[in-house]
Amino acid sequence: MTGTRSAASPSSPERPRLVFRVGVVGHRPDRLQKANLEKLKKVLHGLLKFVADTVEEFQKEDEDRRFYSNERPLLQAVSPLAEGTDRLFAEQALDLGYSLCCPMPFLKDEYKRDFDEDSAIEFDNMLQRAEKGAGLVKFELDADEKEEYRGEAYGTAGRIVLNQSDLLIVVWDGCGPKGEGGTVQMLKDAFHYHVPVLCVKAESPHPWTMARHETDLECLYKRAGCPLESDDASAPYDLHAIITNSLKAPPGKKHPHRANSLCESYFQERKPHFNFMFWWKLFRDLLDTGKVQLPSIRVPDFEGSVAEEWPTNVSGVTGWINKRLRSHYAWSDKLADIYADKYRSTNVLVYLLVAIAVFLALLPGTLAFVAHLPVFTSACIVSELACIVIVLLLFTLSQKRRWHDRWLEYRLLAEFIRQLRVTIPWGGGMPFPARAPHLVSYGDPSQSWMYWHMRAIARATGLPSAKIDGAYVDQCIDHLDSLVREQRTFHEETYLRAERISHLLHCFTACLLVFTVGSIVIHLVLHLAVGDKVSWAEGVLTFICAGLPALGAALAGISNQGEFARIMKRSEAMAEGLAQLSDEIARVSLNSNGEKPAARLRKMSPLAVRTADLMVGELLDWQVIFLDRPPVLPM
Repeated sequence: MTGTRSAASPSSPERPRLVFRVGVVGHRPDRLQKANLEKLKKVLHGLLKFVADTVEEFQKEDEDRRFYSNERPLLQAVSPLAEGTDRLFAEQALDLGYSLCCPMPFLKDEYKRDFDEDSAIEFDNMLQRAEKGAGLVKFELDADEKEEYRGEAYGTAGRIVLNQSDLLIVVWDGCGPKGEGGTVQMLKDAFHYHVPVLCVKAESPHPWTMARHETDLECLYKRAGCPLESDDASAPYDLHAIITNSLKAPPGKKHPHRANSLCESYFQERKPHFNFMFWWKLFRDLLDTGKVQLPSIRVPDFEGSVAEEWPTNVSGVTGWINKRLRSHYAWSDKLADIYADKYRSTNVLVYLLVAIAVFLALLPGTLAFVAHLPVFTSACIVSELACIVIVLLLFTLSQKRRWHDRWLEYRLLAEFIRQLRVTIPWGGGMPFPARAPHLVSYGDPSQSWMYWHMRAIARATGLPSAKIDGAYVDQCIDHLDSLVREQRTFHEETYLRAERISHLLHCFTACLLVFTVGSIVIHLVLHLAVGDKVSWAEGVLTFICAGLPALGAALAGISNQGEFARIMKRSEAMAEGLAQLSDEIARVSLNSNGEKPAARLRKMSPLAVRTADLMVGELLDWQVIFLDRPPVLPM
């Protein structure tokens, strides 16, 4: 495989390690009385072996393996190691070389009180075995151990299992729930979070079937329960397809007005040494601040550019998550910036060059009333031609290199990765970005290569090994609140800048219109009063009357392509929404004082998901605005 980034040579976007995670939900021994445990072990072993073989086959043979690093695939079993199904599953997974992620409903010592002495020893031995093997992640929740809250604690741990699973194996007897946070509730939640389910009957001979949607197990919602009678002959093929499709990059859908996926192009990107397309920033800063300052054309190191925003030298969960995500974010974010500069600078240059070409076409005729200057006339004609040629070259290069598409798609990838920074510390999340129904023609973002790549990064990142105590939850709250405030500041500044630019462009075009009308009136009066006796004035007025509308049209075109007014309104609304979210985070955090950390985490996690959804949702709406603003020739 070529192009994979090494630690010593960050010359292209980092490729994540190939990871596939299998979670488990199932009954405890009291509901496995009709099971043949040895047979059930063999079924679980066979299923986990099938998963492992499929992943190995993918890395050896599938064309899309090039989008992952050269490291060996990592298979991870996600199990709280409760008695019964959880341990039967984990035992088979460890035998096959899986690593183990163990979300515990309580801190380890408290959790072990649910087990008798022999069971507690078995629990410790399995953790030690995983730690000495492919790896162990312990995510210990400091939940309320009172009897009335224990089901709630197990439900919280179960939802973390769902968040960390690409495939969920459910060992179920087909009967209804017998308490909160149990197998049936997790099975329903799996469908809600779009986690593929492999359902194994808890009664011998333990047939199994695949279920992707609620309609595949309609009996789940009936009082009679589910018979789960026998294997579906197509189930192995369905399982193979589910695993492979989750690892493969989605194909670029053909569209009459858009080219195919940029996934492969992204991994072939290189950091440029220089960025000469600074004209947009020069134009923007001139209108925003009134100052002309030539931006640096040297492109700094991508990761170094975001080091202050994503510090890795801090302790706790912030440093942990930044260290694992910073490279991915830096490349997508800075490449998006570079292609934004190219696209926007092209728009500015194209419109202004067309206006300059008009002035150059008029200038010889204007000066001809004063003196005949053949050399000057020739120079104007050549310069006008050069302007048009540059316009065509810029437009062609922009279209061929897809600067517009790269900017929008890389920016969406960066925001998806920022979303992980919000959700992972809280136990992960299942983000499903979606457009409003009336915008479905713009594509489903959850079926894009950017979303697929984000999910691959999430799998490779996993969870931190942590005790979810008060200090950890406080760090997560501070981390979330700082991200919300950071985004709020960004949108407030964007709103003010867009407002100033929009206002100035409107004023400039209005003034040019007024001057044009005035010049036309003067031209008409002068022509009626003295005829052709002051030919030099006729030339100057013709120059003004034809040139100023061209300049006004250029500024209007820049304003239209830049969508400053709409960006201003969106940023204003986003800043207000983030301010409300920040207040809600503070309020929930304050009202949670005195609660156990797991309860605080359960209350704050939805706010983290809302924050991520808000930011990505805003970006999707912003993307729709600019999807309708491809490069155009102003002619």
